[in-house]
Amino acid sequence: VNKLSAGETVGSISISQSTDILRQFGAQAVSTNVKLEESVALIQTLTKPLGVEGVGRGLRNILFDMSAPATWDKRKLAGIKMAGIDMKILTDETLAFRDRLRELEKFKGNNDAIGLFFKRTGTVAAKTLLQNMDVFDDFLGKINSLNDAEDKASKNTSTLSFMIEKLKATFTNYIVTNN
Repeated sequence: VNKLSAGETVGSISISQSTDILRQFGAQAVSTNVKLEESVALIQTLTKPLGVEGVGRGLRNILFDMSAPATWDKRKLAGIKMAGIDMKILTDETLAFRDRLRELEKFKGNNDAIGLFFKRTGTVAAKTLLQNMDVFDDFLGKINSLNDAEDKASKNTSTLSFMIEKLKATFTNYIVTNN
């Protein structure tokens, strides 16, 4: 919840919208070792250019196209070769997803290569993401630095009304236990 709340604070998408989008690509994110904060940064990065409706499907397609290199066909491999992408970096799931995305930046400006690697449904989302890597990095840095849910909870519990409710509960407990 903390990372979703931080995403809502630094971006334009609410926690409930982020959750809905995560449901669409979350399984694929887990299988490709994409952390929650990276997923939230991806959502915040792509929602404005692609719209809420297109983000989940687009990210699912990007992650699917990046996964299972043993099943890649000749077209995918030709796209990788054409762009000069290092397969070891792209397929190393021990690396942060951000680092694997940086390797994919070699696709920028090479529409033929990107078209070979990504399926038609993932090409638009992939191009948009690669054009907005600085935005992604900015969101990721901010999301990682915030403890937003904890801060909000702290503010909520330090209000006068909360203190009055706490005092009432303590008083009621005292009356009940001493009678």
